[in-house]
Amino acid sequence: MWLCPAGAGPRRRKQDPCCGHPNSLAAIKYAIVSLYVLVLLTILGLCLAGCVGGVGGCVEGVLGCVGGVLRVCWGCVEGCVGDVLRVCWGCVGDVLRVCWGCVEGCVGDVLGVCWGCVEGVLRVCWGCVEGVLGVLRVCWGCVGGVLRVCWGCVGGVLRVCWGCVVGVLGVCWGSVEGCVEGVLGVCWGCVGDVLRVCWGCVGDVLRVCWGCVGDVLRVCWGCVGDLLRVCWGCVGDLLRVCWGSVEGCVGDLLRVCWGCVGDLLRVCWGSVEGVLRVCWGCVGGVLRVCWGCVWLFSLSSCLSRPH
Repeated sequence: MWLCPAGAGPRRRKQDPCCGHPNSLAAIKYAIVSLYVLVLLTILGLCLAGCVGGVGGCVEGVLGCVGGVLRVCWGCVEGCVGDVLRVCWGCVGDVLRVCWGCVEGCVGDVLGVCWGCVEGVLRVCWGCVEGVLGVLRVCWGCVGGVLRVCWGCVGGVLRVCWGCVVGVLGVCWGSVEGCVEGVLGVCWGCVGDVLRVCWGCVGDVLRVCWGCVGDVLRVCWGCVGDLLRVCWGCVGDLLRVCWGSVEGCVGDLLRVCWGCVGDLLRVCWGSVEGVLRVCWGCVGGVLRVCWGCVWLFSLSSCLSRPH
């Protein structure tokens, strides 16, 4: 395959029929034709080799030639396809960059126009709101003036009415106060006289009753004292008699019990002493027997020992 010399760029028409750019369709066509020629030459060589050599050598030669041809063809096809893909990818990238620039410009313009419209609408709406607020301020001023005037009138009327009410109440209170003071003076005098008379009667009655109660209490207290003295004397005599009897009985009972206990202890001690003497005698006999046995055993051991 013949290529153009170095430095030659792509053109619409080739200057020489034998020259083609590696990224053009003519280069691919030349590569395919060269592949066909190589395959035909390989087949012809295989046939000639089959006529000269054996079957085994022919098969090996065919496989080797086919592998070499395929490797060469795959290298050519791979280079051409890689060049084509690189060219296509560059074209697609350029197209995408151009389209994105156009889209970006259009979107920016559309957004700018929309924002301008929205901004104008917002300015118009804010102007309307400010106008409404101005009207409300004017109305509030009018209402405030009217309310101030009305409040002044109401205040004047209330002051006049309150003065009249205060005057009427003062006159009525003066009349009522005089009448009430007169009536209360008369009633308080009568009540005071009645209370003084009643208090005197009550005092006399209480003094008489207290004197009677004092006499009765003195008489009763004397009787109670005499009764308590008599009762205490009787109780003391009874306790002395009872304690003397109890003391004699308890003393006799304790003496009898102590004598019985002493006798019982003496009897028990005698029995225990006898038992101890018997046990000690038995123990002494046993010990003497044991000691005799030990002495005899020692003596026999000494006698049986060889001299």
